[in-house]
Amino acid sequence: MWYEALPAMTRLFLLALLAAQDVEEQMVDGRGILLLALPGMAETMMSGMSVVSVLVPCLNDMASRSVMSVMTENGAMIGIALSGIVPGVALYALSVLTGGAVGEGDAMTVWAVGFGSGCAEVLAWLTTATIPAGFIGLWILRKNSDRVSGRNPGRESGQVERIPFLPFLLFGNCLLTLWC
Repeated sequence: MWYEALPAMTRLFLLALLAAQDVEEQMVDGRGILLLALPGMAETMMSGMSVVSVLVPCLNDMASRSVMSVMTENGAMIGIALSGIVPGVALYALSVLTGGAVGEGDAMTVWAVGFGSGCAEVLAWLTTATIPAGFIGLWILRKNSDRVSGRNPGRESGQVERIPFLPFLLFGNCLLTLWC
């Protein structure tokens, strides 16, 4: 049905808005990132698998059974529902460790999209985004090495050139949405 594609199309639209903001301002609005988590949650709920649908029976069962037996049965389902946030959390830790070389907005965007997706989907999305970003990074390094050697004088050597990552995430999401 047409409504099954609605969360994916909404995610692409919101990601396009955030990517445009990332290119123009080199920062991403937190409210947009929170909105980006909603389509993933809707998609998860439409598939019948949501954190709430797993936690409510889990809490109800705790009244009559031991906590350990309930968590062993439902823990795997909760793990699947929440595994998509792991890459975003790892990217945020990388942002903190590198002093902001990886943007916090990029990490939070990956976290928001991963909230409703599985870890495998988010890792595929990151891979399809990182490959073209790596090629652009290599091109920028080559361009900057020409400046340092004097073959292409422009701005001063040693300046850091920031690459907005959300357009690459948009590319990866478009590619996976159309391909899969």
